[in-house]
Amino acid sequence: MERNILEIAIRVGALVLLFTMLQSIPSFYPYLIENEKIKVANVIFNLIPFIVGVSLALLMWFFPNALLKYMSAGQLKEFNASASLETGLVACVGLFVVIYALADLAYHFVFYKLYMAEAGGYGDIPAANKANIFATVVELVLGCILMLRAKLISRSFG
Repeated sequence: MERNILEIAIRVGALVLLFTMLQSIPSFYPYLIENEKIKVANVIFNLIPFIVGVSLALLMWFFPNALLKYMSAGQLKEFNASASLETGLVACVGLFVVIYALADLAYHFVFYKLYMAEAGGYGDIPAANKANIFATVVELVLGCILMLRAKLISRSFG
């Protein structure tokens, strides 16, 4: 079975995302110590973003062709030499950005829920967290633009 460059790019992105998620495993260590009081909320706060990120990495690894078809809105049936490599790579970068943003949004959603639970439903989220949420939303929007407008963007390459 012949593999194409875009499928390989998506799988490389899946590996990068998986290893990024694996870097968060040390945050689970305090919950493994017997003397540490475990709050379910703290475990969830660390576990949900990890599960979302690993799930997205597995999706990218096992279904790269389905993602390629989705990114091209069904126009790309199979990669062929006449398809623009630049367009495909721009769309892949957009996909990576969207996947990372979705994993970050899972983290921010859990943080918001736990923060509001701790504050009794009242209180203001710290400014740094607001800035991170805003940056993640911008990242998501830019990733979508890269995916949906890859052909237009790739024309500017010359």
